[in-house]
Amino acid sequence: MNRRREEDPARALTHFQHALKLAPKQDEALRGAGEAEYRMGDYARARSYLAAVGPGPEAEKAKPLLEVSELVLSNDPLA
Repeated sequence: MNRRREEDPARALTHFQHALKLAPKQDEALRGAGEAEYRMGDYARARSYLAAVGPGPEAEKAKPLLEVSELVLSNDPLA
C-alpha cells in the first residue's frame, strides 16, 4: 500500500478533531473522525465518535461503520 494512502486517515482525523474543538456537536466532523479511526483500526474510538452523531443524514452514513465497529468489539476476546 502506498505510504501516502496510509497517512490519509491520520491526516483526516487531525482535521476532524480540529473541527470538533471549534464545534463539538458537528455531525459531519464526528462521522469523519469516526470513519478515520475505523480506517486506522481503532474500533473503540470509531464507535465513540460514530455513536455521538445526532439523528439525520450523517447518522445514516455512520450507521454501517458503527455497526461493524460494535460487532468487532463485541467479538474481541480481550475486551
